[in-house]
Amino acid sequence: MVRSLSLILCERRLPADERKLEISTGPDEQRYQIVQSRNGDLNVIPWPFAQSEFSVGVEASYLKQLKFESNQQLIESLKQAPREQLTWRFVKQ
Repeated sequence: MVRSLSLILCERRLPADERKLEISTGPDEQRYQIVQSRNGDLNVIPWPFAQSEFSVGVEASYLKQLKFESNQQLIESLKQAPREQLTWRFVKQ
């Protein structure tokens, strides 16, 4: 479930208008969904976390080029790419 959730967040695939999106079926055989409230908070249904509220974040690099001739070219492009801090707040509702 964690891998699917991280892809949804990093690819910015959260649906608008408080619609639910299936994350995956967990190891407990339950179906997990994510929903974003109007204020931007995220809720996972059913809530699988010990804390009732927390934030997570990543630093994102944005590349316009999709293909690179070498690993070194990719590394150099990543060093020069604009960066943005992405943060999400999860709240049990």
